[in-house]
Amino acid sequence: MLTGEYLPKLRREGDSVIGGTISVDNPLRIRVTRTGNDSLQARIQRLVERAQTEKPRITRIADRVAGWFVMAVLLMATMTALAWLWIDPQNWLPITIAVLVVSCPCALSLATPTALTAALSGFLQRGLAVTRVAAIESLTRTSHVAFDKTGTLTQGRLSLRRVETCAELSRHECLKLAAVLESQSEHPVAKALIEAYGSESVILPLDLCNHPGAGLSGVIDGRRYFIGKPEFIEDNTGLACRRPLAVLSNEATESLVILASEEKLLAAFVLVDSLRAGARELVEDIHRSGRETVLLSGDHRQVVRSVGMALDIGDCRSGLSPDDKLAQVRDLQHRGAVIAMVGDGINDAPVLAAANVSIVMRRGADISRGQADVLMLGEDIRCLGDALRLADKTVNVIRQNISWALAYNLLALPLAMAGYVEPWMAAVGMSCSSLLVLANSSRLGAKPD
Repeated sequence: MLTGEYLPKLRREGDSVIGGTISVDNPLRIRVTRTGNDSLQARIQRLVERAQTEKPRITRIADRVAGWFVMAVLLMATMTALAWLWIDPQNWLPITIAVLVVSCPCALSLATPTALTAALSGFLQRGLAVTRVAAIESLTRTSHVAFDKTGTLTQGRLSLRRVETCAELSRHECLKLAAVLESQSEHPVAKALIEAYGSESVILPLDLCNHPGAGLSGVIDGRRYFIGKPEFIEDNTGLACRRPLAVLSNEATESLVILASEEKLLAAFVLVDSLRAGARELVEDIHRSGRETVLLSGDHRQVVRSVGMALDIGDCRSGLSPDDKLAQVRDLQHRGAVIAMVGDGINDAPVLAAANVSIVMRRGADISRGQADVLMLGEDIRCLGDALRLADKTVNVIRQNISWALAYNLLALPLAMAGYVEPWMAAVGMSCSSLLVLANSSRLGAKPD
């Protein structure tokens, strides 16, 4: 729970365990040493709250401009009325009305909210729910996209990549033996091996013995078999695992499991946490947009580096606790970076709260989803690339709307003040100006290609 990784950590008598974690092998007798505000959950929550209070506040310039613009129009209308009372008292009223009507502060006020409302619909059509509208503008300014690894860029579960047989047994026979030995275990390695074997029923082994954090042994058809880490196999059988280790030395493994009998090595299983579909395309998309990517993970260095190389992420940081991830993001922000953080685990909650934009995966932890500016509604991570493009387009549309509203008023107001615009013409011009802003904004809600 603390590192965000799915492989369990070995705990022995006297070690500390964290409330809320799961024991996958054996029942435990524990003594509660911290409660309430001293617990890890409370500590993480305090980090989240502190990070939230420091999140930048984004103001909407268009609303302020519209407020000042209304005051300016009223002042110009008063000046126009006084001038035409002196020049032509008979026409002062229709000309003053034309000035008031032709001006379009509503177009300025509509420029931002209509674009944002249409953009929210566009995000939903791309599989994203925006919970804080200010995130759209922050996405546009994003310079770095930071990723958690497990469950974000990867599937978050082990799968069997390769089987290296070391004896006369076939791949299927080795998988069957492994599935029999692991049939009573809830360990992620066991689940991966059983899934790889398939739905065929298996017998229960005799004299099954679990060695926590190391492996299993049991009797099948009168022979004792061992499955587990290479060290466990060597300690219990005296068989050296150099050959399978040498063969698989270049594999980017999450876990290497050896199957052996008392007399010989039988097979080596390479288990990996596979990359999420679309992860490579997303990273390429981000790089094409001119943004940088960062990988922040609690996993060990070799695995994090392997994922970074596979996805072409040059900045990979491993072995990070929640505090460490928060410190890494703070350091980037102090150097001027605008961070969009993508994560899913409990350990990501503080850094998600501190990031300029927080994006949480569909199956993210509740505490992480509570900090999300953007929630993914599906499993296709490539939608984040669409989100960045839509955010850029939204800000461009807002600028277009504001520019049009200002340009229209700069042209129409002097003509109306000079008496060249009738009241009915002013009404038509004002309506068309607002409709143009609405039509331009509606493009953001169109379905993606």
